[in-house]
Amino acid sequence: MALTKVTYSMIDGAAFNITDYGAVGDGTTDATAAIQSAANAAAGGILYIPEGNFKISAPINISSNTKVVGAGIGSRIFGTAITPATFPLNPVDGSGQAIFLLNGVDNISFDSIHLDTSTLLYTTVNVSSRAITAGDASYVWVSNCKFTVSGAATAFERCDHYYITNNDIYVNKVSGSAAHDGIIDQWYGSNNFVIDNNNIVCNVTTNYGILVTGANTESTLGTPSYQFSITNNKVTNISQSGIHVNGRDGQHYDCVISGNIVENVSDYYGISVADTTTCVVSNNILSTIKRAGIAIYSENVAYAGCFGITVTGNSLRNTNTQLSASPNNPSIYFNQATQCIASGNVIRQTNGTQAIYFSVNSLYCRESGNQYDNNSLYPYAFTNSTTSYPSSLYSVLTVTGVSNVANIYYKQANSVVIGEQVIVYFKIGVESVSASPTDTTVRITLPYPATLPDTSSYLAGSATDAYNTTAAIYADTVNNAAIMQFKSPATATYIFYGSFSYRLAT
Repeated sequence: MALTKVTYSMIDGAAFNITDYGAVGDGTTDATAAIQSAANAAAGGILYIPEGNFKISAPINISSNTKVVGAGIGSRIFGTAITPATFPLNPVDGSGQAIFLLNGVDNISFDSIHLDTSTLLYTTVNVSSRAITAGDASYVWVSNCKFTVSGAATAFERCDHYYITNNDIYVNKVSGSAAHDGIIDQWYGSNNFVIDNNNIVCNVTTNYGILVTGANTESTLGTPSYQFSITNNKVTNISQSGIHVNGRDGQHYDCVISGNIVENVSDYYGISVADTTTCVVSNNILSTIKRAGIAIYSENVAYAGCFGITVTGNSLRNTNTQLSASPNNPSIYFNQATQCIASGNVIRQTNGTQAIYFSVNSLYCRESGNQYDNNSLYPYAFTNSTTSYPSSLYSVLTVTGVSNVANIYYKQANSVVIGEQVIVYFKIGVESVSASPTDTTVRITLPYPATLPDTSSYLAGSATDAYNTTAAIYADTVNNAAIMQFKSPATATYIFYGSFSYRLAT
């Protein structure tokens, strides 16, 4: 990404150049006091960072209504040892290392600077590194910047209306350097934010590329984030998940994850959405992922899980690189998810046993219109749930004799779900005990659930054999099943080919 080089003469407004306050960009002199003095003077105006290598040893506090503008990637601020700040709270020990701090401020922007924490070493145990740390802040823009970091590029906690766009972020840690969970990190109830068109490249093991989480610790009650979008970013070389949206028991809502590229995840998922409701995951490209490319689930069975997640138009290639036969490692995975759908996705080179999987505790989820290239996967979509199902299913029907039946054979079926309608195509052989006028009747268990006493679930169909013996198919409302009935001209085996349709239970 080419970053704009801004010169001092191009700045429109009252600008405060850090070198006028004594900052020396020689890479050796400590410029902390000079930069903080310039920042204090620039409150309500423009803090200008010219080209140079400016070393700091403590975080720089930025006041409301301030623009921080550099000359491009040549305007570098870095630290090898920064005194931990006590705000905002670190999830582990209440402190963290940062270059810039935004504490309860609003209307701040960062543009065309290079922030470098790549050689930032631990000063206390479990201190996280964040180049820009914001808490209880609003209306913040971070754009056109370069980050070379050992932990987070940005971390926003309890913030609203902020925009992280068009940045280049490189994660390069050294031994003993300060880490962080996410590279672009949102904590504890941030909302109305946009993360767009950032390039995140990790050359070391890092948990998450973009993280939105709902609590400070596993034991803290969650606070949801809402009305946010994560779009058009590229995330490469991550261990846990390229993009992880995790509401915990706070349950995030109203979010979009779209148009992102996630490559080379060494441990878990490409995109993971946990304990979140009303979210769209669309048009993302995911490749070379150790487990599921997209995972929709709950992080803890005590939490609410996911509700109303749409997974559509994504392209997935080379998922489940660990070659696990477990159904928990397909290309798209649903667990403790309710009323979610996977449609219009293209899945190639998956190494799982299924391309799409609904676990036993997913409820009323659907799959339809997806494309696959691996003919060895059958069925492509698989379910252990009694209420979540793929759009087509091959099954061996459960067929029992009701009257005048000696034996039952074959029982193969293909079922198709179109909207709320199920169509079942089958082959069933019935050996009758005696000839007409006795009715020969069998009961067929439905491949997908229905509530047949409900008149809207009306079930009907017909079947015939090669000799024009016909059978009627209608609802068994007592047993929530289908009845096939015919008159047998003789004591013989009748092989019927037929179909019936009904409305799904909802």
